[in-house]
Amino acid sequence: MTLGRPSEMDLAGTRIALHSITPALFGGYRFDSRVDGFLATSEKAVSDLAYLKAMSRSRVSATLPETDLSGQRWKDVFNWLRLIPASRMREAVERNLERMRQQYAADAD
Repeated sequence: MTLGRPSEMDLAGTRIALHSITPALFGGYRFDSRVDGFLATSEKAVSDLAYLKAMSRSRVSATLPETDLSGQRWKDVFNWLRLIPASRMREAVERNLERMRQQYAADAD
């Protein structure tokens, strides 16, 4: 996520897409010396994914088949919702988060 223009870049041989986000939602990142930069917490990453999906980004999927969400603090994920000013967007993000949570619960059984 970025406050700047959307773009793509290469980082350690991996193509990274930078998506623009409103300043109110920009946060939840911690410095990681392995990449000499800031990475989202897992809760913020899940929230961002649901937000991007709600924005109808065609290349963004709200599924995480390779990710283990068993330790996810869903309360912290849902706390990001209160920062979304537009009610329609907030509701769309919340629906995406609920789908993700239900998908994980079904996969864990």
